[in-house]
Amino acid sequence: MKRGRVVLAGMLIVLFGCVFCFSQAYAEKGVTENEIKIGGSLDLAGPAAFMGQNVARGIKLYFAKVNAEGGINGRKLTYIAENDGYVVAKTVANYKKLTMKHRVFCLLGSTGSVGPKALKPYLQEDKVPLLGPYGYTSAMFRPPLRYLFNIYCTFEDQARILVDMLKKDWKVKKPVIGLLAEDNEIGQDTIRGAKMQMAKYGWGDPLIELYKRSAIDFSSQVLRLKGKKVEYFFFPVISSHTAAILKECQKAGFKPYLFGTGTATDVKFLKKAGESAYYGKGFQAFATQNNENSDSAGVKEFRAAIVKYDPENKDPNSFNLFGYGIAKVLCEGIKRAGKDLTREKLVDALETLKGFETGIFPPATYGKNNRRGTNSVRLLKANKAKNNFDIMTGWMTAE
Repeated sequence: MKRGRVVLAGMLIVLFGCVFCFSQAYAEKGVTENEIKIGGSLDLAGPAAFMGQNVARGIKLYFAKVNAEGGINGRKLTYIAENDGYVVAKTVANYKKLTMKHRVFCLLGSTGSVGPKALKPYLQEDKVPLLGPYGYTSAMFRPPLRYLFNIYCTFEDQARILVDMLKKDWKVKKPVIGLLAEDNEIGQDTIRGAKMQMAKYGWGDPLIELYKRSAIDFSSQVLRLKGKKVEYFFFPVISSHTAAILKECQKAGFKPYLFGTGTATDVKFLKKAGESAYYGKGFQAFATQNNENSDSAGVKEFRAAIVKYDPENKDPNSFNLFGYGIAKVLCEGIKRAGKDLTREKLVDALETLKGFETGIFPPATYGKNNRRGTNSVRLLKANKAKNNFDIMTGWMTAE
């Protein structure tokens, strides 16, 4: 009898051991019965900290909404953000910390394009998905990497859209176009797009000025472009640099048509730029998402979520909205991946998104060899009386 109990106990130990091993074999990092851990490397204390901090806040807002509604397949979402200070080496270090120490399931959000590009070999080797980098270069999706999902229209396409708009909508004959961009792949993306589209119309090449990311003085570049009689001036850079460039234009008495990008479509940016945002012909920018004060369904949902889950945020901004939007896209992928959640199933599920409407971004589409997300923007113009932006066009794509 005693021997029988020993044998039974042994069999139970073996059985439980097999069950444990089986469950461990099919468990995915960052996923438990009750939780999904998601991480992100963002600038939380560097030159783009306003962007990084508010993207993280928007992500956490959407996760709070999802968690309050029961989570996804019974699992609550946790977001862990690490500060990279807008430094590539720290982005890589944060990736290792997030995946090895925190053991996150996937990555959501980043500040800029250069950091995610540096992560590409790690994402590929470790098979870790990253969705929604706050980056505008074609390196995010060209060539397509299975584990990297972009969401924003590139600077290459924005430059092409600008040229198309001048030709087809503004009926300009042969404009003098100037570019001021970072001396890296971000700037090269802008230059490539402008050259491509200008050649199409026989307009020659743009006039180009470059600067290093650490720059704080743009006076020499602005003066050179003024001296070359630039009529249409495009500078798709971070918001702090955009504000500095606008102030230099005002100081130099330089009055071309001024064009920026989505990083400078926030109300707080207008405060930073001051009167320079309205100087001359006024400042315009290509937006890759709806304005945080618009009446789209997604933005209304965003504002209602703030009231319920982040009532201390009395002044929501475009970066909050971006974070909320990318979290919404990721959660749709997690839902479609099903209860037995794995990284590979998430990737497969995201590939099924076709014209997915967030009410925040243009419709998002992915596929087997498509990690672009969207290639559309619309033009906004700073309005001093409203202390906000007017919507000047619908969603535009390059021809």
